[in-house]
Amino acid sequence: MNSQSSLVGMPMSSLLRVPLEVLVYIASYLTTSEYGALRLACRRIENDLFDSFAKEFFIKRQFMISEFSLQALVDISMSRLGPYLKYLIISLERPTPRYSDPNIHPGSFPTIRDALNYHIFYEECINHQALITTGQDLELLIQAFHNLPALETVSLRDFSRDGRHRDGRDGLWHAYGAPTFLKQTGRKFVQPDFFHPIGDIVAVDSTPFICHTFWIMLQALGKTKEMHSSPRFEVILRQSHLPDIAFKIPRYLEPTILPVIENLKALFLDVGRHTYHSLVTTDEGDCQSNAAFLLGTFLSKTKSLEHLRLNFRGGRAQETQDILQWLAHVPKSDGALQFPITANYVADADSVQRLFPKLPQTPEFPHLQQLDLGMLTIELPLLVDIFKRYKASLRKFSLHKVSFSSPPDTDTTGPVNLWPRFFRQITEHGFTLTAVHLSFLTQVYGIAKFPVEFRDPGQSPTAGIRSTKGWTGTDWERNSHDFIKSMFIDWHGEDELWLDYTSESTEDLD
Repeated sequence: MNSQSSLVGMPMSSLLRVPLEVLVYIASYLTTSEYGALRLACRRIENDLFDSFAKEFFIKRQFMISEFSLQALVDISMSRLGPYLKYLIISLERPTPRYSDPNIHPGSFPTIRDALNYHIFYEECINHQALITTGQDLELLIQAFHNLPALETVSLRDFSRDGRHRDGRDGLWHAYGAPTFLKQTGRKFVQPDFFHPIGDIVAVDSTPFICHTFWIMLQALGKTKEMHSSPRFEVILRQSHLPDIAFKIPRYLEPTILPVIENLKALFLDVGRHTYHSLVTTDEGDCQSNAAFLLGTFLSKTKSLEHLRLNFRGGRAQETQDILQWLAHVPKSDGALQFPITANYVADADSVQRLFPKLPQTPEFPHLQQLDLGMLTIELPLLVDIFKRYKASLRKFSLHKVSFSSPPDTDTTGPVNLWPRFFRQITEHGFTLTAVHLSFLTQVYGIAKFPVEFRDPGQSPTAGIRSTKGWTGTDWERNSHDFIKSMFIDWHGEDELWLDYTSESTEDLD
């Protein structure tokens, strides 16, 4: 169907007689620019298509911390599009801080247009620095949030999402203003990249900006809590993660931010190597090091959660162990600090230990219905303990790129697939589950990770192999047997992955 020619060639009187359902269907085949031209054909068509247009382009929208982008968000919030916006994404992309070049002069540019492009780029970089330094970015967010009555989810991301089908298979939903900036300057905004730093990003310390953006989003929600009392807050990062300092809420911000955290219904966090910060803590008088003190302190405030997702990006197994044990409420078996036993130490021990911060107790999370864990290596008993702790309310869980470490005795007995054993234990403990989703599971054996494959029992090993599997229903105990039988590991295959203890894949499921 050549929808564009069929619409463009129509007389206006004929076009106005097309039923709305047919017009919307035909318009679904148009590119974004063609669709815009159709909407501008006349006021009646624009009015007829407005609802479908707003639902497609403005229920979920991405912006960034720039004056142009945030002002556009404010303008949208104050327009008839404002009531449609339910899912707001703030992107971490920004002009590179390395914008000043003392060697720039008029002769540096082939044409006057190139010089103008550089001037626009330079001015945007300066404006960005002024925006975040003066706090105007927060003021614009607060103003927008006040005018978004339907807002349900606020998300922090470091990528442009796909799915813009009107503009081809590779069409992306960019942050508002990013394509214009590229067109005007020939330069892209940069995203923080902790895994594959290139070019300017090598010298850019993204940590302060990530923390700043995280905090102002929470502050804006706090300043508008009368409108957004129980939001979903999602941090979905592919090339970076939240640094540990992001979880340290300054005391002067606690009155604004803590009410937001305490009432969150859903929280997604991506944490990793830059999150963990060893900090001496006290637990019933014992001095211990705990690599996730700040993260644990933050999570201890989120007592209303119904959905928690934690992705552990690029962290070592021992670094994630502390927060996982904290979630399961399992006391640390080792890690106590050994101080030299001297007269001075004994004399000062009691008074000094009281000065160390104490890791808060793990909250009960009485409303937690869904728990998602991703990108970590864990021992089977600890994972079972985590789920057991929240058994009373837990109805759904998801495991993405989770790997079991093999017990030491497998060095002599040979590899054993631990995943069926895990699900048998979940079944034996009588969980009342309604949904399970698994993707890209592995198991460590020796110096390699072996992928878990899903196929129906009796099926050929080479047919129908999948890396993901999901289940929904009301009778987990009855259906768990077929679920367990579908899990295989080919210990002699060629698909094993060599262990890399310093990084993980940065891909994610949104």
